[in-house]
Amino acid sequence: MIVSSDPDRTGWEMSHRLRGPRSLSPLSRRCRAAMIGTLVALFTSQAFAQAGVTATAPHGEVFVIGTVHAPRGLLLDSAYSAAHLRVALERFQPTMIGVEATPLAHAWGLYQYATWEIQHVITPWAVARRVPVYGIDWQNIDDAGVRRRLASLRQSDTQPPPPLAERQREAQRVAALVDQMLAGDFADPEHRHWHEWFLWINSGARNEAAPVVEWWGQASRDDAPGRSVRLLSARDDRIVNQAVTLLRRYPASRLAILIGFSHKPDLDRKLAKVPGVRVMQLTDLPRFTPADVRRAWAAEDAIAALRETLDGNAYYFNPSGTRLELARRHLAALREHGVDTDLRRYYDARLCVVEGRLEEATGLLRGIIARPRSPGAVGLGPWEGVLSVQQLARLELGKVHDLRGQRDMALKEYRELLTELDGIDRPVPDDSVFVNLVDWVTRAAPVAGSIVALREVRGIVRTLLREPWLLRGRIVP
Repeated sequence: MIVSSDPDRTGWEMSHRLRGPRSLSPLSRRCRAAMIGTLVALFTSQAFAQAGVTATAPHGEVFVIGTVHAPRGLLLDSAYSAAHLRVALERFQPTMIGVEATPLAHAWGLYQYATWEIQHVITPWAVARRVPVYGIDWQNIDDAGVRRRLASLRQSDTQPPPPLAERQREAQRVAALVDQMLAGDFADPEHRHWHEWFLWINSGARNEAAPVVEWWGQASRDDAPGRSVRLLSARDDRIVNQAVTLLRRYPASRLAILIGFSHKPDLDRKLAKVPGVRVMQLTDLPRFTPADVRRAWAAEDAIAALRETLDGNAYYFNPSGTRLELARRHLAALREHGVDTDLRRYYDARLCVVEGRLEEATGLLRGIIARPRSPGAVGLGPWEGVLSVQQLARLELGKVHDLRGQRDMALKEYRELLTELDGIDRPVPDDSVFVNLVDWVTRAAPVAGSIVALREVRGIVRTLLREPWLLRGRIVP
């Protein structure tokens, strides 16, 4: 099934993103189920045959643009960034885009934190140019497992939160994994400078690199690596089928597929075997320079990178491991471009705390708290939309008081924040709220995600009520 984000593509496609109400009446649930079932049937070759329609041969150009998921993609900076993706799209000028999300997850606007590029880069770029975006990925999701997860969330959270020492050990473990992942391809000295790495993976040259060929050659093995290769290959088969469906429906199109770079070698090979499809590479397009990348920079890129660099799973409870130069560079870019918001000031304060400039951090945080509350919620590391900027500042101010030995003042901030969080009611609906069809998981995901995020943040505050924050970063003179 293909779901488009373009409201002008009507007929037997879904004409807009499905952003349904929080609860559906029985009638509307039946209507949605019938509509989705019809869409599923219409997008199969069997349906074409039964309807007596001759499917046109696929025809067009496809450019598979390899992306890097969070957290790695937010830590590479000059080797890979959101700006690189924007320039690549500008060079290719696609008439439609496929992204690494299942069709209905994309229709509902539900994405994972890892695929940050979809919601923060690709979709805004496409909307501004009226280019339709399709979710073309496939995942074998365990429906029963999601139901069990929701059932567990209905139970009260009685487990005591982990102590700071345990949280620190986990953060250090994640940081070590990130460092390990940033080695390998990313550490290649020939392709690490400026945007050379991005050019390398998207020129197609990496497809034939010895480690890549060796990895894909494990498909016949009866062990964990072999199963991993076969699973990824099966996903790629589904993605190719979705791409071919689009090129049949809209011949002579230019389709950009933005997907994790590990998929690119396999997708390039399989798409190249489809008659009528021309696989494009970055080397087929006008070359772009670091100056082009700098011009494509956006403030949202730096905010997303700061959220990972300072508040991510690897660094929030592991401040001594923070990539200081990266954080400083992003904050400097925001100031240089005149970004003057409380969220930028919050990250200024976070860097001050990591660097031991506690008095300066206190002034910044108190200023944020004193101003009128900013609309909307922002993320804390991987936890989406949980706190306002003012609440983030209050949490950080409590930590600063702890570091300065002002425990009573810290407890005051934590208690006030916890009172606000306890006032947020996010009950888990009954299973009957969800359409028991292919979009069940997409309706369950935001409910489960928001409750887990709220519980996680509450757990952090409860930990800090039991013991003071004593985790220090790198003290600078």
